[in-house]
Amino acid sequence: MIKPSSAFALTYAAASTVLLAATAVRGDGSISATADLRIRSPFVKRAVNTPAGSYYTYPHSNGFWRSDPTWDASTFIVGRETEATNTLSLIEFDPTTGQHRAAGALENANMFYSISGNGLAVVSTKRSDNALVLLDLTRRQPNRILTTAPAGTQISHGADIREDGTEATYALWNVKAEGGNQKLFQLQTINIATGVVTTRMETDWIINHAHYSPSDPKWISFSHEVPGGGPLPDDRMWAWHEIEAPHGRRLFRPQSPIGDFIYMNHERALFHKPGVVSVVMTSRNSGGADGLYEVGYDGSHRLITGGKGFYHCNISRDGRWMVADIILPDNRTEVIALNFKTGARETLYVGGRAKHPWHAHPHISPDGRWVILNDSGIRSAVALEIDHARLEAFLK
Repeated sequence: MIKPSSAFALTYAAASTVLLAATAVRGDGSISATADLRIRSPFVKRAVNTPAGSYYTYPHSNGFWRSDPTWDASTFIVGRETEATNTLSLIEFDPTTGQHRAAGALENANMFYSISGNGLAVVSTKRSDNALVLLDLTRRQPNRILTTAPAGTQISHGADIREDGTEATYALWNVKAEGGNQKLFQLQTINIATGVVTTRMETDWIINHAHYSPSDPKWISFSHEVPGGGPLPDDRMWAWHEIEAPHGRRLFRPQSPIGDFIYMNHERALFHKPGVVSVVMTSRNSGGADGLYEVGYDGSHRLITGGKGFYHCNISRDGRWMVADIILPDNRTEVIALNFKTGARETLYVGGRAKHPWHAHPHISPDGRWVILNDSGIRSAVALEIDHARLEAFLK
């Protein structure tokens, strides 16, 4: 059944202020007016909240998909965890109307998901029954276990699926080395149709954030992870290619102006360039090297914009603009838009931040009309409708 969602229709109180009047639609249809301080820019025409308790997926994963062509092309899937039943529910949400409906569900599931263009979602399950599961959101087939982790190993919390739905990638953790007790970590792919698993490379450190390059899925981006929240390694960002980098390739080992190696945080493969990723940099005593970077699979790199506090980033399909979240001193999150070429920035939104899944994790819709983010302050995802006239002026 299609249900209306609680939503905020935002209009400007005055041209001289960023304080916006919000109209909250209650479940009974009545309307209450409140002041909304979340929106910080005239770039944002309105903000629409997803159903209570629902969140959007990880920055390098795709959640945009619709089952009904009459729904808006920017329709996306949010997740909601139910602790009582230990179930992940996937919900299809149309930001233009607020309509939403159930799309799929999986028990004992990890929180993040990735969806192909033909409606196939991959989700890994938790340690007690660790597997990689395929959910067909078109409902042509029931949930199907693609592969189960061998005893003593673990499939990573997040997996990615190619846009065409033919293959998924993930990391297999804690593989026991032959003839010893050393733990190894493997980058693997699985053929969706046949279930054949291929180990692409193996390391003695944790592989995480594995995801396909949208512009050239022969490349897989991934990160060097450190357990327990330890210092991020200076060789965090890697990529794999069967011919160009069969053993993996360290892409960027940034240095401060005085020659100290500094730490990287999150990465995301670009849509518009083959073999290029955008990177969020964080560091201590970096001497001004912090910021957002464009990095190629060949190791070339360019500073897009400098500054501290960047946490996650994402980019439009055409490569003209980006979004990023910045952690503020009071632990709130600021979400900004950036001109990818010039580094110019515009603050769009300020919201709450808590542990996963409530990091902001901003995304740009495929058509560039919406920015999707998570806000722990209201315990939901938020869709920001972007004023394209203002955006185009910003990108010139």
